[in-house]
Amino acid sequence: EICKMHNIKIDGSIFMKTTKEVGQIIEVCEKHNIKPGGNVFLKSSEEIEKIVQICKKYNVDISNSIFRSTSDELQKIIKVCNENGINISGKVFFRKAEEIEEIVKLCNKNDIEIASAIFLRKPGEIQENIEFLKSNYGEEYLKATILACKLEHLKSVFEYLDSLEVLPVVIDCTTILKLTVDEIKERKEYIDKIGEDILTGYSTFNPIFNMTKDKFQQKLKSLNINNQKK
Repeated sequence: EICKMHNIKIDGSIFMKTTKEVGQIIEVCEKHNIKPGGNVFLKSSEEIEKIVQICKKYNVDISNSIFRSTSDELQKIIKVCNENGINISGKVFFRKAEEIEEIVKLCNKNDIEIASAIFLRKPGEIQENIEFLKSNYGEEYLKATILACKLEHLKSVFEYLDSLEVLPVVIDCTTILKLTVDEIKERKEYIDKIGEDILTGYSTFNPIFNMTKDKFQQKLKSLNINNQKK
């Protein structure tokens, strides 16, 4: 009832709290204009208050992901980020302070520019990606947005793009890595049917690879309908 009253999405974490605790959390959230939900319910109202005060002290934007950390862990993360010139937001809160330090060392050792996406992966996963890319494709592919992918995904997508002789384009156009290799193949088949090339010019992928899944499915459906009419 309390969730319905405050229009809160019910998920697993909320059931870890009593009705009284949920009410206290909602009160703190409303006080600080925080949307109650998700990771917020992993914390007590007192812990949320501490996190809010730390964020205000260090001018850190409050997002849902920040509540993955305890207030003590948050202070450590802020310290590590400030010492290394890392923007304190979003994906950085997927990692603990010690992991952030390890990732920074890996990036410095391999001359990799640190970007928020890299914190999606654990240090060990990043190291595996670095070794794979160095051994098979070259250091020019050591970009944060590439290293943020899972290794198996990199292997399949890189092998396919390499077979098409367009792999170097991915260095500056990494959005294609958001697609699975099967999705890339499906879109390649589509542009082949409509007589377009995989590249626009020499250094950019066809805009079809930037489309959302829903928008692409609409275009695919439209093509199929047109083909049926012929």
